[in-house]
Amino acid sequence: MTYRFDSDIVRRHGFFFKEETDYKIPSKESIQNKTKLAAWMASNCNAESSRQYLGKEIQKFMNVDVYGRCGNLTCAKKKGDPKISAAECYDMIEKNYKFYFSWENSYCTDYATEKLYNVLVKDVVPVVYGAGDYKRAAPPNSVINVEDFESASKLADYLKYLDKNTDEYLKYFEWKKHYRAILSPSGACEICEKLHQPVKQSIYYDLYEWWWGKNKSMCKAKKDLPKIISDLLVK
Repeated sequence: MTYRFDSDIVRRHGFFFKEETDYKIPSKESIQNKTKLAAWMASNCNAESSRQYLGKEIQKFMNVDVYGRCGNLTCAKKKGDPKISAAECYDMIEKNYKFYFSWENSYCTDYATEKLYNVLVKDVVPVVYGAGDYKRAAPPNSVINVEDFESASKLADYLKYLDKNTDEYLKYFEWKKHYRAILSPSGACEICEKLHQPVKQSIYYDLYEWWWGKNKSMCKAKKDLPKIISDLLVK
């Protein structure tokens, strides 16, 4: 039971499903009233994903408010878990920001955490970075993937374009009319579902190799990271 999609029991931080909803797209005025462009909450400043290099580079081209140990702003932590930002932090981001950087600490197959799902349920556009297979992890046209851009400057140009073109920005919320994203508080539902399915035998002759892959191929670092990151590491 892991976050990986090839697990016997798939346990995610959140999920989405197709459902027609009564969601109403935010008004242009409400979006234009957001006073800030992008936020990022990060306390691991030396992540295996090298996201810190992208964060430093993109701030050359646009304003980014950084909360946590990696920045100069603070926001409350979840009670009992000092590594997770409190719910009110995401409420604050929804109120003030157009974009949130949902950048993972590790670049591992299928790995997408609360950094994604806590934002999907808000009227904020997630800018994602990770090997989370976002076509499976998030609804269509709901996120902006940094891997789709050649450089941090190109990514910043696009975010600034959306900032000035509200109609184009609002297209990133159209999915909410046809899908519903929710947070997954526990694995109880996934276990219950499995118990009601026909028994299927699974054999793992080498669990370590299944988890990490041959030559630890399940996780990437340094020169094996996407071009937008790896180019920064050789500067």
